[in-house]
Amino acid sequence: MDSSDVVVSSSLPPPARRRWVHAAVAAGVLAGGVIVSQFMFSLKPTPVSAARLEMRPAVEVLTVVLADHPVQVVTQGFFAPVTETKAASEVAGRIVAVSPAFVVGGVFKEGDVLLEIDAADYAAAVAQAEGALAEARLLLENELARADQARRDWQRLEPQEKPGPLVLREPHVASARARLAAAEAALDKARRDLGRTQLRAPYPGLVRAKRADLGDYVTPGAPLAELWRSDVFEIRLPVSVVEAEFVDLAAGAVAVLSDGVREWTAPVVRSEGLVDPATRTTALIARLDQATPAPTPGLFVKAKVQGRLLKNVAVIPRRALVGPDRVVVVDEAGGLRFRSLTIVWQESGQVLVSAGLQPGDRVVLTALAAVVEGMPVEIIDGGTASPQQSTPRTDDSRDGEKGKSSRDGARVDDSRDGARAGDSRDGARLRPGGLNEDLDTGALVIR
Repeated sequence: MDSSDVVVSSSLPPPARRRWVHAAVAAGVLAGGVIVSQFMFSLKPTPVSAARLEMRPAVEVLTVVLADHPVQVVTQGFFAPVTETKAASEVAGRIVAVSPAFVVGGVFKEGDVLLEIDAADYAAAVAQAEGALAEARLLLENELARADQARRDWQRLEPQEKPGPLVLREPHVASARARLAAAEAALDKARRDLGRTQLRAPYPGLVRAKRADLGDYVTPGAPLAELWRSDVFEIRLPVSVVEAEFVDLAAGAVAVLSDGVREWTAPVVRSEGLVDPATRTTALIARLDQATPAPTPGLFVKAKVQGRLLKNVAVIPRRALVGPDRVVVVDEAGGLRFRSLTIVWQESGQVLVSAGLQPGDRVVLTALAAVVEGMPVEIIDGGTASPQQSTPRTDDSRDGEKGKSSRDGARVDDSRDGARAGDSRDGARLRPGGLNEDLDTGALVIR
């Protein structure tokens, strides 16, 4: 080693030498890392460019057709007799006989005798009245004969003078005539009282309640029974004020009534014309005459009332609505668009639209998690329905089955190969948004 070098190295203090050594080591490590990184990046494979996959949710649509549609008001009510009678006694006496039908629920015909009051005293009164009537007739005959004899005697004795009323016994004849009229009236009353000892049914019906029975003593005005007429019924059908406006009474609206087993058809004859302040409803009255089978008074029934015929309306399922009055339609380019509607009527599972839809519009029925204007979709078998096809069955939960025809002629389109969201198609389970999981392999498939 050179002596000069030894002198220079020894001239640096120990801390300075350590700093230079650390710096040199750090620079070497950094340079090595850079070299290793470049080497590793050089080994990375070149990525293969792939085509961008477009995700199109599959949606079920209904093709709109405008048609005339009758309104149907659904309500409920019960059969009530058109006539209710509270029978009371018109005479006094003891009840001596009752009919087998004189029980609660007993059925009777018009004119049947339901009970009898002791009629002995009233029969005697009739006999006395008949005797008084005979005497009054005899008295009148005698007075007429005397008046005729007095007129002849006057003409023989005083042919030139006009006889007075007393000479002709006119007051006597008038008195006899009044007595005869009174006797006739007394006999009529006695006969009516005798007839009132029997309670006769004024119409065919049934006994709602009985207030007297065999052996009871009744006085005039005492209640005997409550009777219901059973051949004519009225059914009170509560409806909202808006629903009442869609029922045309002048056109002869009818109501179809059902208790779940039997069915009746009754004309709606009138409206009560009043609004209940508590429920804000009014009532339609249907009348049923001579029904077969005969309903039971008080029987609860469901009713469908025929309403007005709405012209050129579209019928769509309620589940197609997005909010109170909007739907989503598929435009010609296959994108989604919101459409505002004018809804004129709502009934079980469906709504009637008068404005906002045109013939051929495709209304989306599939519930989508998110809808963006213009979002492209795949239509499942977008067919065109005819007006002659019927309405799909609907329920309150999801408006019924898919893939059947609507009442206004619009058909809910089925999928081409029988697949829907949540069903299998070629072994794959469809999910909203176009992402499908293969059931056999578990692979994620984009359709």
